[in-house]
Amino acid sequence: MIYTLTFVALSLPLAHSIQIENPETTITTSVSTDPASTKAVSGAFADGSRPSRSCGRELVILRTSSPSDSFIERYTRLKNEIAGERDLMISFNAHNSSELAMVDKTGIDVVKNLMAKAEDARSRLESAFENDFYAYTDRDMLALFPSLAELPKFARGRNSLPSYAYYLHDEATMVAIKQWASRNQKNFDGCGVWVLEDDLEYTGNWNELMNNYSNGFDLASANIRFNDKFQKSPWQDYCSKRFKERFVIDGLVGTHDEHIVYYSRRLIFAIYRELSQGSHAQSEMGSATMCHVLGCRNIKFNETDLDPDYYKNHKLIHSDDEIKTHIAQLRAVGINKLIHPAKY
Repeated sequence: MIYTLTFVALSLPLAHSIQIENPETTITTSVSTDPASTKAVSGAFADGSRPSRSCGRELVILRTSSPSDSFIERYTRLKNEIAGERDLMISFNAHNSSELAMVDKTGIDVVKNLMAKAEDARSRLESAFENDFYAYTDRDMLALFPSLAELPKFARGRNSLPSYAYYLHDEATMVAIKQWASRNQKNFDGCGVWVLEDDLEYTGNWNELMNNYSNGFDLASANIRFNDKFQKSPWQDYCSKRFKERFVIDGLVGTHDEHIVYYSRRLIFAIYRELSQGSHAQSEMGSATMCHVLGCRNIKFNETDLDPDYYKNHKLIHSDDEIKTHIAQLRAVGINKLIHPAKY
């Protein structure tokens, strides 16, 4: 028989007269399995706030593209700390040689070198994580969401490949969930999904941190806000027409940091439905805005979990050596903080 990954959603409280129809959404894959293992879990939440007992373990998706050896050590610690409590998948953004046609000729040699390094990293990840390793491409994203064709790909300059995966993390997350369900031959029944960026570090225990935020909320992330002006966003030209019409209310959108994000099961279902209908936006904007307009429950990461000097170190005022030393010092005295970026 044809194996199906079924998302069964409850309606969220809605604002601004947005109507959600067809609460059951199905992704069909080509994996055959025994009929007894294809039962869909119905109902995401029992009372609209807490996960029902019917849902399974949360899925932790770590997104990466070209990790260093120290990154792999970091992933291994994450895997060990969540073992038995949450499932892990390493989601690797892969590229193929046909994409080189989109690269500025002045940067093609640099890009070829980066692709070779990425392939080497892919080999090391597959060896280290085996069945927890998954790879996807922009083609996979486009196959799941054909409406992406209306959007441009984004390149960080002449020395990079234009990509959907770079800025559309929600769509990449849905591809990852589909891949996980297909390989495990079961419908995704987890109570929620964590999505982590590969250059995020935590000096405490990952499982304990996640336990603090996943119970009773639909969205957990840092610096959530819901009053940014859409016209001032550098990503406004990377949003679909449907997203602008459906979710940009009074010229305002939501935003949040995506270094670590928790999505409840029902928010995953709701976002999947919206993406399937063509509502696409850069994910720092998209998921936060959808959460706000659809009326989901959200929580900001406590400031005490964020390192005041080493979280969102975007101007890179700290060197790799300073970051490594700082992390070691925090661990030595038992201080638990999120650090980003930690690119060494």
